[in-house]
Parts: sequence; structure tokens; C-alpha cells
Amino acid sequence: MLSIALEEVEVRFRRQLLFPPLSWQFESGKTYAITGPNGSGKTTLLRIIAGQKRADGGKISWQKDSKELDPESWYADLSWSGPYLEYPNELDLQDLLNQHFWFKSPVANLSVNDIPTLLNLKPHLDKKVKLFSSGMLHRLKTGLAVLTQSEVLLLDEPTANMDVENRTRMLDLIQQYKHNRLVIIASNMEEEYSKADAVVRIR
Repeated sequence: MLSIALEEVEVRFRRQLLFPPLSWQFESGKTYAITGPNGSGKTTLLRIIAGQKRADGGKISWQKDSKELDPESWYADLSWSGPYLEYPNELDLQDLLNQHFWFKSPVANLSVNDIPTLLNLKPHLDKKVKLFSSGMLHRLKTGLAVLTQSEVLLLDEPTANMDVENRTRMLDLIQQYKHNRLVIIASNMEEEYSKADAVVRIR
């Protein structure tokens, strides 16, 4: 059982608070949404939760089985996706998948070979990532996060740049593989978080 606690966390931009100090408890088995206007700090807050950025005030802690985790170990329980995530452009899709799942494991009983079909990317196994369209690339980023075994799943605008068919497919995958995980979605698209257990509105 894993939980993430925010205590009076604040973020500043040019000395100005992006949003009032935030306190919240996130728990395994639930899905949360972080919403707010563009520029309100949704992505920054998600990066703070992931341990990728230091908060300007307050405290964030991860607990697993009632024991507080060292921030340097958070990554082991985490999978993450955002539009700004970068991959080695010279790798083709097959090589990228092999590299990714050398370090991580797929969810449930999936194999690496199942992933391209689930993401509607099987025809592009030999294509270099740098040649992917924006929609294909975002599908890959979100899909890898969702289909990688982890206790915490952080998704920033998970269906951005996707057409209707692939957006529906991705939302279905999130619902299918969210169980027993702590899921946090940063988004202003209600379709992406309509089934969340709680909504954290900032600013």
C-alpha cells in the first residue's frame, strides 16, 4: 500500500505563488485529477510529486506499508508520461521497447510484443522515433507509462494530439490497468479525468 502526502506545498514563479499552499493525501487504488488554468502549475506540481523538481515550500513524502521512502528511491515505484518527455530519436520503436523493458516490466501478463498492438503502433516497429507524428509519439509516451508495472502512475495530458479512435483506446487502457495503482492525471480535458475519484483544483 503506497500513499503520497503533500503538506502546504507551494510553487513560485518569479517570486509569485502559482497557487495557494496545497495539502493533499493520495492513496493507492484511487485515481486523482489535477486541474487548473493553463500556466497554473499542474505540470510543475506533477513533477514535484514525482521527485523531479523541488517544491519552493512545504513538504512531500511517499509512504509504503507505513514506512516513509527516501526520495531517491521513488522512481522504482513510478511510471510517468508528459508531452515534454524525450526518447532517443535514433532508436526505432522495437529497439526503444526492448531498451525500456530491459529496466522495467510490462503490466499484468503482457509481453513486450503485446505493447505495439495495444497502442496501435505495430506497423511502425521499424520506424525511428524521430519520424513519428506528434500523435503517435504521445501515444507511445502515455502507453508506455500505462503499460509499465508500477504502483504510481502520473499522466500529464495523457491523450493530447490523439485522434478520436486512439484517444478512446488510450482512455480504455488507463481504465483497464489503473486498478490497485495510485493514478494522478493533470488535465483540463474532462474526458481524461471524468472517472477520477477526486479532483484537485489549483488556482
